[in-house]
Amino acid sequence: MMRKIAEGSTLGLKYEIYDNTGVVDQVEMKDDALTFKPVEGHHHIRIPEFGVGSQEGNRIQWLHLKGEAENIELEDVTAPACTGEQLTLFSVRQAHHEKGSYFRFFNHSTHQAVDNLRALRDQLFPWASLWSLLSIGLTGVFYYLLSHQERGAIEAFFVTVATMPVLFVPMYLIGLTIGLARMTAVRNNRSFRSYATNLR
Repeated sequence: MMRKIAEGSTLGLKYEIYDNTGVVDQVEMKDDALTFKPVEGHHHIRIPEFGVGSQEGNRIQWLHLKGEAENIELEDVTAPACTGEQLTLFSVRQAHHEKGSYFRFFNHSTHQAVDNLRALRDQLFPWASLWSLLSIGLTGVFYYLLSHQERGAIEAFFVTVATMPVLFVPMYLIGLTIGLARMTAVRNNRSFRSYATNLR
């Protein structure tokens, strides 16, 4: 069951950290060259199949915790868990949002921890601000071309589209810097670090 263990604010973003702890009763994998299929009549037995229905560059793990209604889907990261082991999954979400991303996994049986930094960075990246600023910038370029350079609407549109990468790249780099700074703040959240350190 999800429960909030920490919260904070960094660079204009209020965030919340949750943990979900339970015993794993089902694990299923899908990899580039390997998928696991259920054996008919046996809920917890899986057999490997090579090259069946796989997509290049895509690795997905499905976990189910006892007592939970839904499976947990993880993409491009593998939580260190086997059937019967107790696992804690940490997720972060923006305050007042229902969904977030799992960014850390701790196996209580093996004491192994795995981080999913990509998911954490993507969750904290200021996408909404980036697209808003880009839209405002492109609109400004379009109206400038129409009013000050006396270009036709079609020509102004194509010139505006051509300038999009010029505006997008520096904005993306700024957004990436903000995302990385937020990621560092979340990982160093005092309540989260204390809670994670005391896990057994």
